Amino acid sequence: MNYLVKDSLAQTIKDNIVKCIAQIEKDLPFLLQLEPWERASINSVSKGRQPFLFKCATYIDQRPKLFPSFLDKTDYRNAYDTYLYLHTLLKRLRPLLEMIEDTEMLAGAETFHRCLAFHHNTKLAKKNGFPGADSVHDDLAIHWGSPNVPTPEEFADQLRLNKPANEEDSPTDTSTDSAA
Repeated sequence: MNYLVKDSLAQTIKDNIVKCIAQIEKDLPFLLQLEPWERASINSVSKGRQPFLFKCATYIDQRPKLFPSFLDKTDYRNAYDTYLYLHTLLKRLRPLLEMIEDTEMLAGAETFHRCLAFHHNTKLAKKNGFPGADSVHDDLAIHWGSPNVPTPEEFADQLRLNKPANEEDSPTDTSTDSAA
């Protein structure tokens, strides 16, 4: 199999990225995390509604006397500027986040494939009486105990056939189940 994820990041680079993210969080202390019900109740600005915001901003600047007196114009301008900045920031971050997610998914799949090979070797070693292989194999085998989870061999067959496993048939992390 041709593996795509082969490179490793130096710890200094990993630490630097974490520091940069922490700095971004520090520089944007007003960021909020909404509950799903809150998201659903907000009139969000879709791409189709952005021109409305832009036109309103232009008219508010050109005709400030039309701005409602019961609203604070400074608060409006702060919200609008924040929206513009975060919108621009998201346009730059979304592709990066997608690449991180895709690479994480691929690295996980490739790691999983390698672990399947290791698990298969422990099975063979156990069968051949290799010292200590039985305990390693048995410990790994508990992650395949759910009735909806294919055996490592079935999963390897799915990989070979390039047949995506449906949600019910894909292996899941049962580490929390085994701790109970």
